[in-house]
Amino acid sequence: MASLVTCMHLHAHGFSQGISITEKNASLEQVFRTISKQSGYLFLYNDELLQLAKPVSLDLKDVDLEQALAEIFHNQPLAYSLVENTIVVKPAEPVKKQQQADIIITGKVTDKNGVGLPGVTVVLKGTNKGAPTDGEGNFSIAVPDGKGTLVFSYIGFQPQEVEISNRAAISVILLEDTKALEEVVIVGYGTQKKANLTGAVDQVSGSDIALRPANDITSSLQGLLPGLNIQVNSGDPTATPDINIRGFNSINGGGPLVLIDGIEGDITRVNPQDVESVTVLKDAASAAIYGARGAFGVILITTKTGEAGDMVVNYSNNFGWTTPTTRTDFISDPYLYGKTVDAALFGYNGTTYTGYNDLDWETIRMVSRGEIAPFHELQPNGTYKFFYNTNWYDYHFKKYQYSNMHNISVSGGTDKIKGYLSGRVFEREDINNIANGGMDRYNLKANVSFKPTKWLELSNNVLFNHEKDEEYGGFRNGYGGIWSTTTWYQLYPFAPNMIDGIPTDVFGQGGPAAMEDGNNWQRLNIEEFTNTFRARATPLKGLDINFNYSNRITNQANTNRLNEYQMLTSQRLQLQTVGVNRLNEYRWRDYYKALNAYSTYSHTLSDVHNFKLMAGFNQEEFERDRIMGQQGGLLIRDLANLALGTELMAADGSAELWSVQGYFGRFNYDYDGKYLLEVNARYDGSSRFPSESRWGLFPSVSAGWQVNQENFWQPLENAISFFKLRASYGSLGNQNISTNTFQQTMSIGNSDWLDAGKRIVYASAPGPLPKVVSWETTSTINFGADLGFFRNKLMASIDLYEKKTEDMYLPGTPLPGVFGSAEPRENLASLRNRGFDFSLSYNNSFDVGGSPLSVRATASVSNFKGVITKFDNPNGLMSTYWEGQELGQIWGYHVAGQFQTDEEAQAYQNSFVNPGNSLGNVYNYILNVVQNNDWNRLRAGDIKYVDVDGDGRIDRGNYTLEDHGDLQPIGNAMPKFPFGFNVSANWKGFDLSVAGAGVAKQNWYPTGDIYWGTYQRPYLSFLRKDLVDNAWTPERPGKYPQIERGYASLNSGRSLYEMNDYYLENVGYMRVKNLTFGYTLPEALTSKISVRKLRLYFSGENLFTVRFGGLSKYIDPEQAGSAINYSNPGSAVGRADLRSYPMGKTYSLGINVTL
Repeated sequence: MASLVTCMHLHAHGFSQGISITEKNASLEQVFRTISKQSGYLFLYNDELLQLAKPVSLDLKDVDLEQALAEIFHNQPLAYSLVENTIVVKPAEPVKKQQQADIIITGKVTDKNGVGLPGVTVVLKGTNKGAPTDGEGNFSIAVPDGKGTLVFSYIGFQPQEVEISNRAAISVILLEDTKALEEVVIVGYGTQKKANLTGAVDQVSGSDIALRPANDITSSLQGLLPGLNIQVNSGDPTATPDINIRGFNSINGGGPLVLIDGIEGDITRVNPQDVESVTVLKDAASAAIYGARGAFGVILITTKTGEAGDMVVNYSNNFGWTTPTTRTDFISDPYLYGKTVDAALFGYNGTTYTGYNDLDWETIRMVSRGEIAPFHELQPNGTYKFFYNTNWYDYHFKKYQYSNMHNISVSGGTDKIKGYLSGRVFEREDINNIANGGMDRYNLKANVSFKPTKWLELSNNVLFNHEKDEEYGGFRNGYGGIWSTTTWYQLYPFAPNMIDGIPTDVFGQGGPAAMEDGNNWQRLNIEEFTNTFRARATPLKGLDINFNYSNRITNQANTNRLNEYQMLTSQRLQLQTVGVNRLNEYRWRDYYKALNAYSTYSHTLSDVHNFKLMAGFNQEEFERDRIMGQQGGLLIRDLANLALGTELMAADGSAELWSVQGYFGRFNYDYDGKYLLEVNARYDGSSRFPSESRWGLFPSVSAGWQVNQENFWQPLENAISFFKLRASYGSLGNQNISTNTFQQTMSIGNSDWLDAGKRIVYASAPGPLPKVVSWETTSTINFGADLGFFRNKLMASIDLYEKKTEDMYLPGTPLPGVFGSAEPRENLASLRNRGFDFSLSYNNSFDVGGSPLSVRATASVSNFKGVITKFDNPNGLMSTYWEGQELGQIWGYHVAGQFQTDEEAQAYQNSFVNPGNSLGNVYNYILNVVQNNDWNRLRAGDIKYVDVDGDGRIDRGNYTLEDHGDLQPIGNAMPKFPFGFNVSANWKGFDLSVAGAGVAKQNWYPTGDIYWGTYQRPYLSFLRKDLVDNAWTPERPGKYPQIERGYASLNSGRSLYEMNDYYLENVGYMRVKNLTFGYTLPEALTSKISVRKLRLYFSGENLFTVRFGGLSKYIDPEQAGSAINYSNPGSAVGRADLRSYPMGKTYSLGINVTL
């Protein structure tokens, strides 16, 4: 109590009849003293309570005490009470709000023609109260006290806000929203209204990309745009996916040109959170402005810049865990594994791997059940038998790989100066469970813009990217790595991985032991700095002058350190020091410069004739310098520096130079928005070509007709609100060839011959060059239509195209062997692609629970067919291209199932004369290689090849179009009808987005270790369970031959290797590429802590997969088709081995904060 008394004060004086006081910004304590002196009343208060009070200003003349106190306590967080002659000061009680009475507001919403609009969302601004209009456009909503603002929103119309102002009835007219059609689309060296596009152009906004917490934008783009083919070939986060636009381009390969803010760049190095938009130019008309660089399509990435206004800070993070999409429960039971591999080897040569007797088998069975502890047993000859239970897959590979990402950006400014600054950090572990490597990505972007005058704007953009990758490997003779044979061969579950703390590899090559040591590694370090200066001037009405200059420096360092290490090895468990002591260093330094200068003039005549003319100049230069050095015998094993080496093993280098220069122009005309015309042309020169054929002219023309602008369309506009027809034709050159293709070069090397004890240095003779060389040219004709339905809630677009690539470079007429050089390349071949792109989008809003549910959905599908139309192949050899060949077509044998009995198999074999020869193309291994006499003949479970041409042989004939023996088309390895979809919804702060992609059909003939298991090699480390479960037995006929058929798929002449229709798989699939669910806290809540927006979310990548074929769950269907590269026709029937980084399924969560 004493402390309470000491913080209270009493003032007492004589009574007074009136109060007079004049104060300005006085404290209450001072005022209380004055009142006490004049009135004689005591004031009782707490000092801490008075600290809450506001200063007061008074001017009172002879007023009574009650009036004076009312003035003093007005608008104060305090109150008082009179207790005899004491005034007690206390906290004011909260003012209780009176219950507001709801008033019903009714009304009607119509369009400009007075037609009622059903389904309009009516919301009381700042609340979740809402209601939809009925079928006639009428609405009714309860509003407290009849005050506030109503917000009316309807897809296809402009939103409108209306003050209630105590009205009971409100009528609203909504105007059509042409924003979707007025949307500006980024095109080459400029922008255009979406409605005025005449080429095949698609664009996606950065907001759609930023929804997915991806490492780079390629995975986010997959399935979003029709005709843009993105193949994610593995789960390796450091790998670059294959990117292609509209299928095959050239026999010599080639992909799209990627421009980041107008200059060529690496799409994987763009921070997804920095992206403003991505535009894809698909036809020659839209890409012709880029000439020789844009023959195979163009991807334009525009990044964010500062905006005038208050400073905005955005922060986001993501924490993820990635696990394989496939089954990884390979056989780890040592008993089952041992029985399987022993049988596979026994069928080949009658021996086994385990060497177990009956007692040993019972022992290893007990170990596998956990009945006895694993052990090894010394044999009389000094070797050991091993009885262990090792799960080598779980030992090598993590179940989950952790990742985290942090992104921050700051934007703001004035009309005179504005800026944007962002940074990102992304880190992810790799899958190696023994030695932890991983990847780090760092991005920095800084953009600042100055506008010193109304007609001049200057800006500078800086991008810095830093990539760091680290992985571990090693084996007894070199590096190996986790995807090499050092991991995938001869690691048996009955053998140990560790004995007494010493890494052990009994039968293998020492890969796991090297990773345990942790001193064999590869490190990649890339630093890229890009600076772009821009100037834009608008000195006259309609005239826009642009200039930009970019400079990029890229430094790449690749270090490979090999080291010696110790392990227990062989069946004698010898402690050996193995490996090599070596260091390899690679250094690349790239310089890239780009200059663009162009002007655009726009003018309108008589309000209906709209003209736009653009002309410009482009120049680009590239220089690369590479060096490498290799030293052996390093003195310190824990360091990596060439100076520590004692044995110079190699030193080498290379350089590359190229440049392009071009003049370009574009003319646009439209008549009153109805009739559209565009003409593009570019005159390009490339240093890659000889001086006499260095320059090429590449023109294009396109036209469009907005049919819905015609008067006769008015009766249909409520159903089909937008309808545009497009057509285009253009020709482009291809400079995607080696920089030295048309130069005579001499290679230098060291011969194995000695002169005076030293190896002879030699220089090879240069090859001949063709006399006449011209550009490869790609010509495209495109017909398209864009439609909008129901006031553009539903939009559709379709394009049909034919793309011809002519004068492709190929080796010329064969020359005699004595000529001493390869044939010079000439313009000899042509290729034709025909296909279509189709897309749908839907945008609408519905009332759910009194609040609007906004839904947006897109879907796309495309397809193409590539055919060789010209190729110099007079003999019709099928070992190369031929005229009329459909690229991707698989030729193979017909198989009529499997033999069900040994007798059936023997009868089939005996039906052929000299089976070892006549059946040697498909059964050579069985009939002529197998050493076990019980298995060197056809048996039950083997597949039955059909003699299609009836010549008494199973073979390829002469492998020509005229004589291809028993081969026939059995499928197509190219993805057919790749598709994608994206659905997003928002309701009451909740948001949900689902993105998917897939392929309707794609044939794949299986190959590789994972698929074939012991049929590939009996000594594989990892065998899938469903392979063994489906091996043929008399009791349970399965899909695969008897397990004793080890090595039957290894290479040509073996029954499971030769392509046939029996094992041909359909690897078509549909995959949910991303699912994100988020919740944004109400702004009324977050604003209390000065946060504009706070969103929490969960996201999943590759969560669900639907397989259209019967592919094993151990194999990812998307990865199975990875050998096919859209941009390389030579890979059209390639086989994927699949012994690579597995595709990943990622679960992640994070937050988005805006300040």
